[in-house]
Amino acid sequence: MVSFQRLIFSFLALTTALVSSAPQLETRDTVDLTPQFNETTDESGTTWKIDGDRISNIQSIRNDDSGVLYSGSLIDSEYGPSVTYPVVVKVCTGRAKVASCLKEYQAMYALQVTLEGHMPPLVLQEKEGTTTFRWVADKAAGGDLTAYIESGYAVMLWKQFRQKVVWEVFQLCWMMHEAGWSHGNITTDNIMFGNKSVTQPPGPVWFVDFAAATNTTDKAKTMFSGATISADYVPPERAKSRKLWGAAAVINGTQDPKAGDIWTAGVSMFKFLYGMDTPLFTDTNFLKGVETKRRSMLQNAIRQSSENVNADWVNLWMGIFNPDPAQRFDAKQVVGTLQGLNAQML
Repeated sequence: MVSFQRLIFSFLALTTALVSSAPQLETRDTVDLTPQFNETTDESGTTWKIDGDRISNIQSIRNDDSGVLYSGSLIDSEYGPSVTYPVVVKVCTGRAKVASCLKEYQAMYALQVTLEGHMPPLVLQEKEGTTTFRWVADKAAGGDLTAYIESGYAVMLWKQFRQKVVWEVFQLCWMMHEAGWSHGNITTDNIMFGNKSVTQPPGPVWFVDFAAATNTTDKAKTMFSGATISADYVPPERAKSRKLWGAAAVINGTQDPKAGDIWTAGVSMFKFLYGMDTPLFTDTNFLKGVETKRRSMLQNAIRQSSENVNADWVNLWMGIFNPDPAQRFDAKQVVGTLQGLNAQML
């Protein structure tokens, strides 16, 4: 059997190739994109601001020909200063280093492109004889990866997005199940889950204004518990050549709609993201950030268990968000339970 590590490397190589061959996007008017990159001092020492996000605990971890690589903690504006996420910041100065930064940016973004199925728009802005470039990665989608290039100066922020992506997709799987959806695919005309339009869900209204992009200015949007998820650009030629599955366009590796089961896609994501030695949802800061959601969803699971909801779903939900870390499910348990639930639905 081919090792999981080899599969990962092959997968990243494929997605990097897809990124490199992505179609050129059109220039369009936009707002001033000058990055707010500066340094301030607070109780934790030096704090950077990048486009409004504060990063503290900054440490230089590598300095080479392509620029300086820093590590730090991104302060979560939604949950407050007690919740931080590990980040990597790449600072490139000088025109010669920008190309190297871009290559690294593409490599880092390849995994997210795989998960979300689209490239973020390349926004060009003419400003006093120079051009400002910015790739827009929607923070609510869990990517938090932004690259700025202006007059040979580049700042790269890579937020570790894996947990947030899985969290949102898992919630989508849950709500699709509750709403009676089992299959989903995105076309250039509309987005349908099963035989029900996403804009008219039979269940809880988590999916709003979700339409596939048909040109460079359209946006595919949905709502996840109040946070806008934006798939800014899905070129029709790519939508035709690559089926985009599930929420945030989860790729399931198949062109057959009947085989594109949302649970298979969900299980594949868990395997891909947590098949190595990474424990599921054990990051302390991340757990602090989802505490409110955990309590709410756990209460809903318990309440719905009295309404003939599959008991295995309740067990899975409680296993993931158990307040006692010792009782919380690990990656193997989650994947195994998801596979069991998938088998029950076949």
